[in-house]
Amino acid sequence: MAERQVCHDCLIWQKKGRQLFINHALYQYNETMRQYFQYYKFQGGYHLNQVFKNELQTVVQTIGADLIIPIPISANTYLQRGFNQVIGLLADLELHEYLLCKADKQTQVQKSRIERLKSSQPFFIVERVKKQLSGKKVCLVDDVYTTGTTLHHAAKLLDLAGAKTIYTVTLAR
Repeated sequence: MAERQVCHDCLIWQKKGRQLFINHALYQYNETMRQYFQYYKFQGGYHLNQVFKNELQTVVQTIGADLIIPIPISANTYLQRGFNQVIGLLADLELHEYLLCKADKQTQVQKSRIERLKSSQPFFIVERVKKQLSGKKVCLVDDVYTTGTTLHHAAKLLDLAGAKTIYTVTLAR
């Protein structure tokens, strides 16, 4: 997506006093992308990680981050799906799984836009790695940017742990 503007969601985050970040989304979330994610994430199509893997990895690498951190999924989601879709897309890169997901009662897909925006912190940082975040340039990667809630929750924890700069990349928005 070539647009460089403050989106509606970012205006909401700004009003809440949140630090804004620039998200680099490779594609617009449309019907084709919805179908792709339906097969990839929800119908066991792990092999579909190959469709966008090289392009996503190239964009992530151009950021030149010290640490690439994928958004985690809950243990329940992992048991159901069998893989983390973000890690599948980044499989060839050195990843730092410093964030973990708390047990979820409801997945993001099941939530409305309002419920997503109001959701509480779903993540925590692995205690033994907090020092490794201090002063680092971090690239936080997710599959889809919907409201920005997931990335804001994750970025807040990384910021509190001392990350110097936080970039975000998503496959779609």
